[in-house]
Amino acid sequence: MKNEETEPGLSVDEFEQRLGRQSLRKIPAGWREEILVAADVNRRKPPVRELTFAATLPVLLWRELIWPCRRIWVGLAPVWLALLVFNVTHSDHNQPKTAKSTMPPGEMRLALQEQQRILSEIIGQRPPASPAEPPRRPNNQPRSERRTVALA
Repeated sequence: MKNEETEPGLSVDEFEQRLGRQSLRKIPAGWREEILVAADVNRRKPPVRELTFAATLPVLLWRELIWPCRRIWVGLAPVWLALLVFNVTHSDHNQPKTAKSTMPPGEMRLALQEQQRILSEIIGQRPPASPAEPPRRPNNQPRSERRTVALA
């Protein structure tokens, strides 16, 4: 197997031998304390809670809907405020809106019949006759039964 060169003129085996001959230095005391304190702090941190969809929904709405079109929303806000003010100032909340009839129902029916008669005279049509009767069936036999013809 061919040894790869790590430094110009050094093979991997030679590099490992040189590395093995070096003595390990001690970690400075300040570093050791910092590392242990950081490890202890990380161990004491509460676990990160998993966010639910309901918790992230306002952030998603803000980021996806409102923030990219913020100039449009800022322009629409005064329009909606003006519509709200107009609606509040021009509405009459004191009186309920109900349809009131000035004529009793019998007189109303007679007035409508009179209007229909006058309209038919103006147009030149005859007034409609009494309602037509439903058509009668020519034979009163049931339709589901068939007559069988016997061939002799």
